Amino acid sequence: KSSLVNEILYPTLATKLNGATKLFAGKCKDVIGAENIKQVKGSAFITSNHFHIFENMAIYEVFKKYGYKNHKFWRVIREGNFTAPPKGFDMFFKHANTLPLSSNLHTMQKFFKAIETLSNKKNNYILMYPEQYMWWNYKKPRPFKDGVFKFAYKFNTPIIPCFITMEDTEYLDTDGLPVQAYTVHVMPAIYPNTVISAKENIKQMKELNFNLCKEVYEKVYNKKLNY
Repeated sequence: KSSLVNEILYPTLATKLNGATKLFAGKCKDVIGAENIKQVKGSAFITSNHFHIFENMAIYEVFKKYGYKNHKFWRVIREGNFTAPPKGFDMFFKHANTLPLSSNLHTMQKFFKAIETLSNKKNNYILMYPEQYMWWNYKKPRPFKDGVFKFAYKFNTPIIPCFITMEDTEYLDTDGLPVQAYTVHVMPAIYPNTVISAKENIKQMKELNFNLCKEVYEKVYNKKLNY
């Protein structure tokens, strides 16, 4: 069921919702650093910038093509997406290997247990957004939260950092703005160092991940990162 939603229903819905062609409905135009994916043989967390409701599809496509075939792809989402418009959109979030962040304590206990289980099974890719919130078509990397880095340390699971850059296409969305073509940059994996304290290593991993994204941003857009 998750494969059907990911590969058929999801691109169709993306096309209908934002007025893009199927070529650019959350699709990946190019990949840089794909060889870094298979350097991690077991389970891994994936980090990426969050700027569009469909940009995660580009990450999915890249890991499906260049990752290990027996690995499953999971997305962490906020609970509000289960009731997000348009009608039928909630089906994707419920049936495409999603892990909801919830305000309900019991649900969050199940969430933490699921993350632990998926990390220990050694054949899962788990996409988590360190920026936490989506900013529509925002190109800059934003300050990271600790969440994914805490999980990486606790379960001794590596992180594969990604950063998506964008460029205008000739196609327009329903608001008359250029549809964006995505390039997914995959950086070398970041491994936890459980010899040192959690606080210290979480800080190190978070800073390293952010700096890798910052380097990509400055190289691709040819400008210094400032806010």
